[in-house]
Amino acid sequence: MAELLLAKGWAEPDSLVMYLREALPDEYMIVADPTVHGRAVDAVVVGPQGIFVLYVKDWEGEICPARHGPWRGQLASGREVRYPNPAEEVRHATRALRAFLRDEFPSLRPTVWHFVVFMSPNVKLTGSETAEPPAVTREAVAEEITSMEAGPEGPSLDEEMRGELAVALRDRKLTASQRASEPFVFRSDGLFGSGKKVWTIRAAVQRMDKHPEDGIYHLRNGTLAQWLSDQGAEHLAELAREVMRQEKTHHRIALETFLLGTGLVRRPPLSVRPKRINLGYILSGETSRSHLRVCKGRGRGYLFGTLQTSDPWLVVEPRTFVGGPLQSVVSVSAKTGTLLISPTSYQPNIYVESNASEEPVAVPVHFRVVGMPSCLNRYLVRPLVGLISAGLLGAGVGWSLGHWGIQAPGWLMGLTSGPISSAAVWAVLIGLFWAVGGGIRGYFQRLAWPISYAMGRWLLRTLVWGAGLSLLATTALWCWRQLHADPGMSMVHTSRVSTVLLALAFAIVPAARDEIGRARSAKGAAVSLPGRSLLRPLLLAAIGIALMFVLVAGSRVIGPVWQQFDVDGAVASAQGWAGDQWIRLESGLNGFMDQLYVRYYDRRAPVQATPAPTALPTTEGGAP
Repeated sequence: MAELLLAKGWAEPDSLVMYLREALPDEYMIVADPTVHGRAVDAVVVGPQGIFVLYVKDWEGEICPARHGPWRGQLASGREVRYPNPAEEVRHATRALRAFLRDEFPSLRPTVWHFVVFMSPNVKLTGSETAEPPAVTREAVAEEITSMEAGPEGPSLDEEMRGELAVALRDRKLTASQRASEPFVFRSDGLFGSGKKVWTIRAAVQRMDKHPEDGIYHLRNGTLAQWLSDQGAEHLAELAREVMRQEKTHHRIALETFLLGTGLVRRPPLSVRPKRINLGYILSGETSRSHLRVCKGRGRGYLFGTLQTSDPWLVVEPRTFVGGPLQSVVSVSAKTGTLLISPTSYQPNIYVESNASEEPVAVPVHFRVVGMPSCLNRYLVRPLVGLISAGLLGAGVGWSLGHWGIQAPGWLMGLTSGPISSAAVWAVLIGLFWAVGGGIRGYFQRLAWPISYAMGRWLLRTLVWGAGLSLLATTALWCWRQLHADPGMSMVHTSRVSTVLLALAFAIVPAARDEIGRARSAKGAAVSLPGRSLLRPLLLAAIGIALMFVLVAGSRVIGPVWQQFDVDGAVASAQGWAGDQWIRLESGLNGFMDQLYVRYYDRRAPVQATPAPTALPTTEGGAP
């Protein structure tokens, strides 16, 4: 028995859809009275071969179909009648169905058949073999449908796709790009401040995606759901109500859930770094940690989700993440107290469940549980192995330096009673230097690391530091020659090989320091990404090289300009003028301050009036 989906809630007992429900096999689904992109259709059958559109007719008598013009019929009374040609109705329905599939199922290209079905038992068809669309009676339509085979361009539909397509034909009376009868008005961003008006579901979704505050507002107050329901998009109206009924910690999550449910927006991109977590070697009973960075990549959307682990002893904190462009750093801990010491690695998984993908993204975690090394291994074997291996490598570097590069000082070569070559002197000196560094590095080696693993890390780091320092030294020598054509220094005559070997000889210092620092980190400290730490020497060398090239280029460009415009003379003149102006300003300020002091703060005794001289007495005749 086929499954029947009613678009209007009920069907007549003697209707075509009730007959097909009994006559068709289980893999067929019947949609009664759907409205497809604004066009009412009598019935649609969705089967494995494709879609069958049925046009029900209650015509009577003997009917003769025609390709063009009306169909002729003759009633039992002998009267001839003309019926409208169904071809026009088929063309309208075909355009509507194509528009529906283009909006709702853009990747689906099913085969579509059209049948005109006569319900009256008294109908007799003549010349129906050439009818277009094909005409059949009610009793023959089921056989015609099951006998059809899917065309080469239309793949067969599986059970899940048939169900989705049938439900969509029943419920989605308004498709994504179909113009609604009434617009929806958002609360803001109108041309003159009266709200943004949209006419299609697609435009409404794009508006909500671009302006999430408006989307959240209309989801919360129910106006969006009401408009969708009134316009015939009941499936989206129910989705809008459902996301608001769910208890969400953030309204953006509800909005993003609705937008993804419409199928009209892309999922937000998810970025998980690193793709694989390697915790290395862990002592039994200890805890090792690393970091997992989960964030949204470039693109639209609001990312949210949870983190799960495949085993209880693997812990991630926090377990949830929300946010758009923000980054979430997750701490991953492996507690090894209940795990067996084994020569094989443990390989649990972290599952990132988010709205960025339908299936969880797995992040594998690798580590190995080892036992505590013995005291002999820790305090004798490891330092001795580090000392011998580093000493031999340093001796090789020193011998190469003395053989191809720099001559050893005479006082060093004269320390022994017999003659000794320059290569031997450098081999001994650099070998001892490297041996000390290797021994110290071996003593501070992390307890969980085997000797071979620690040696490999140190050698790789030494090689990287050597490459970075060699590039830096070679570039520095080249820059010096460019800046000083005849410096008169022995460095000019140093070969490039000597420069590289000297840089390599000193690479033991930063390499051993880095390894000792990582080995002495606290228990349970986060494991750093090896690739990033190894790139640091090269990054520092690149920065140094870039600065030196800028120095050389600047001297080549600025030097001639400096001499041409006599910049030195101009600077000297400017300095002299500035000095003169400063002296004048200082003298003026000092004089002004002296005047103020004398006028307001000088408290010396007031000036006394000078007494007039006393007149001498005179005698008669004017003589004194």
